Amino acid sequence: MSAFRRRTQFAAPFVLSIAACSGGKAREAPPKRYPGPTWHVQMTGPDRCSASESNLGCPEGVMCNPPPPSEIKCPPFPKDQNWTTVAKRQSGECAVLPPGCLDDTCIGATTECPLPIGEKLPTAPECTGSDCPKP
Repeated sequence: MSAFRRRTQFAAPFVLSIAACSGGKAREAPPKRYPGPTWHVQMTGPDRCSASESNLGCPEGVMCNPPPPSEIKCPPFPKDQNWTTVAKRQSGECAVLPPGCLDDTCIGATTECPLPIGEKLPTAPECTGSDCPKP
């Protein structure tokens, strides 16, 4: 009958060794970001810009499927650059977000927000005849 005896001496060391192996690196705090929505805005043509969402909220190490870029009226760009970051303030208006800015107190010049995905900026009518400026 000794073959059917319970093995109570095996359980405790096994549990402790599993608990010791499950450690790992401590999780790093996520980088601080502006609390509202932000867009990376880039010039795509004369007076045309596109805005891609910056804060997708993806878990670390996971690749997200970002939405397509939106059209936006070009904001003021920093000197010698054709890109900038635009953020939506808590009040609902958008403004240029300087590097390192994490709240509304340091946000830059007010600008228009990106259009909803799929909407297009109005195009200027082409001039014809006497309406055209002379070179």
